[in-house]
Amino acid sequence: MHRILLLGLGLIATAPMAQPLLCDNGLVSVQAGSPALAQTICTHSDAALAQFRACALPDPAPVLIETVETLDHSCIGLFHCGENWIEVLSPSALETERLKQSLFAHIPTDRLFASVIQHEMAHALFDTVPCPHASCLATTEYFAYTQQIAGLTEQDRAPIAARSHFPEPVSREALNAMILLMAPDVFARKAWAHFTARGEACAVWQDMMDGGMFLDRLHP
Repeated sequence: MHRILLLGLGLIATAPMAQPLLCDNGLVSVQAGSPALAQTICTHSDAALAQFRACALPDPAPVLIETVETLDHSCIGLFHCGENWIEVLSPSALETERLKQSLFAHIPTDRLFASVIQHEMAHALFDTVPCPHASCLATTEYFAYTQQIAGLTEQDRAPIAARSHFPEPVSREALNAMILLMAPDVFARKAWAHFTARGEACAVWQDMMDGGMFLDRLHP
């Protein structure tokens, strides 16, 4: 289970969809509050898949994305490991929670919603990589956060990049599960600084998908 961080669509008052909608991409099914919102999520899932494919990354396994009004622990998105199931806050619920997400609070709700889909689908993709330790929480969140930030517009990414400069290069030791759980925004900023210092983005993600980079250790 992982956490992260359409206003207009969130205001549409319709009965929940009776059955999930299968997106045209054939990989994502959506259970949402309205057909219009489901189609929006399909569009965002297409963008996530396009980002993966642009780097010659594989497709994730088929996944269900379900919108909900609340999630535990102030989560705004949640991927259920091994279950091919993602829960995300509906746009109207995300609008309420958005300002609590300090690193992403400047992003309008519609674009933040799209980035949450990118983040959680990145979790679904990385879930196919065998973890050599009891937990690979830091590694998978690094993959998801860097995918999320990379998928933002330059306008939305610039304030995050500006906050991701540190006096010393970020080491792997500084990217661990304890920092993630205690200060997720700090972890995301350090992940972006480390990621951008490593060179070509696609090469980094390909290396991770091949099992060549794990931040978690057998003995913390």
